[in-house]
Amino acid sequence: MKKLVVRALSGAVYVALVVCSVLFGGEWAFPILCAVFAALGIIEFLRLAGYGFFRCPAMAVIDVLTGLSVTLWPLLASVLNFTWAIIVPGALVVFFILLRPVAQLYSREENPVRHIASSIMSVVYVAGPLAMASMAYYYGGAAFILLLFVMIWLNDTGAFLVGSAIGRHRLFPRLSPKKSWEGFVGGIVFCVAAAVGAYFLFPASFQGQTVWTLALLGLVTCVAATWGDLFESMIKRTAGVKDSGNIMPGHGGILDRIDSLLFVVPFAILIEFVIVCFS
Repeated sequence: MKKLVVRALSGAVYVALVVCSVLFGGEWAFPILCAVFAALGIIEFLRLAGYGFFRCPAMAVIDVLTGLSVTLWPLLASVLNFTWAIIVPGALVVFFILLRPVAQLYSREENPVRHIASSIMSVVYVAGPLAMASMAYYYGGAAFILLLFVMIWLNDTGAFLVGSAIGRHRLFPRLSPKKSWEGFVGGIVFCVAAAVGAYFLFPASFQGQTVWTLALLGLVTCVAATWGDLFESMIKRTAGVKDSGNIMPGHGGILDRIDSLLFVVPFAILIEFVIVCFS
């Protein structure tokens, strides 16, 4: 019972942070929250890859700074003029990318290529999608990014409820024995219902969209969220751990909370781009 209460409170704090930063934080709060997620996520990923922060602090600092530079690019673009918005963040990213292999030359790690590959992957996997989330927040609007979060949360809820009730056929037993095809379909129903509901309840926030395009977005969100969760499960199984970290009591690490988001955002932006191109 105590664990359930702790998990509920921890989850409520996470949801409150996301919702408040999106709806009431102006142009700064959500991008900064994404940057915090990126820094924590990169540290967790490096630990899962076998290169924890305290094992290679100098390298980890460079990786985190690279991730922050990538994630904060949309925020800098919003407060600087066009030229400086490209030069300043771009120069920081290039500097840290060049600094990383140079720093590796002075490391005594047994497998330097694997270490550099882990560093690059940490930035691409964690910081890249979070930078896209910030960009979607600026150009797609608060309603769009909040809808993505709601659909991700409802996908988890629908998959759990339906899977627990009637789940019989395993979806991906090699990586996640508890996931079922029935739960996956339940997640789709919840996601699409949320997207359609948003269209009818908040029409002013989704002008230019149709109920069918939002329903498609719900379907894509469910599929991408499932892939994101399975991908993180693969990483954790390879590392031999249950959770990516312990920063969120009852939930694990930050990657355990944003694994779906890291896949949903790029796919959602892609589907929106395709819809705009063919509309």
